[in-house]
Amino acid sequence: MSKSKTEAGALLRDHLRSAGLTQTEFARRTDVSVTQVNYLTAGERQVSPTWADIIAEHCGLTPEERLRLHVAAAIDHGFKIDI
Repeated sequence: MSKSKTEAGALLRDHLRSAGLTQTEFARRTDVSVTQVNYLTAGERQVSPTWADIIAEHCGLTPEERLRLHVAAAIDHGFKIDI
């Protein structure tokens, strides 16, 4: 599997793996295409705040993991975050 172009995409891939979910299963649960999920994990599309929350919910992320995903997504969108 190739490396993601975005930090949030790499985190999504890691969280799916940790949750034991395939991209196909995640797509089915979130009612999107497998292609859309693949674009997110590959970094071809950026993770929005809404998607970060969807990922957190379906992967059972802790509050700290959710925050890390949101920060990564914001940085991928070009925000400068100093926390």
